[in-house]
Amino acid sequence: MTAVGPSLPCEELRLRTALLREAIDAHLALLRSAVPHSSAPTPPPADGVWCETVVRSPDAGAEWHLGGGWSTTAALALGWMRGAALRLADALDPRPADGPFPPGCLRLAAPDDGNPGAVFRDWAADAEYQAVQRAALDAGRPVSVNSRGPDVVCGSGEVDVLYSLSARPVRAGAPSRRVVRAL
Repeated sequence: MTAVGPSLPCEELRLRTALLREAIDAHLALLRSAVPHSSAPTPPPADGVWCETVVRSPDAGAEWHLGGGWSTTAALALGWMRGAALRLADALDPRPADGPFPPGCLRLAAPDDGNPGAVFRDWAADAEYQAVQRAALDAGRPVSVNSRGPDVVCGSGEVDVLYSLSARPVRAGAPSRRVVRAL
């Protein structure tokens, strides 16, 4: 019998991998069902949903708020997010025939560079996953779509940039938390 590492036989590794796959599949099925856990308290209904697009670059020490909006329902919030996702996708991953750039000036990104535009375009087309996110918003939980990729920021060279679209339920009458700053 061939061993992987000092003491783990291949058959044991295959068995553990199969069990892990089953556990992951069961967990994903639970998430897709969008049924709130019975032990978790049900939050009061939201008065609306705040949506926003934020871009951060820890390497460049910067953050940009690209847009935000108030939606009265989870469905409208996801519609706002879909529109923002497609705008980001078109800006980050322009298609040669659809954009303002001549085809000759565009090049394919390297596979290991990441492609945040493609991530947002894929999310915008995934109605099934958006239904899961809508159920989460309706249950009072925030949702987001996130990606990352390299970019050049203010001439500082190539840095890692994080892109985030998010929506979170807000209760208008909820007490605010007070932030106390140390002097």
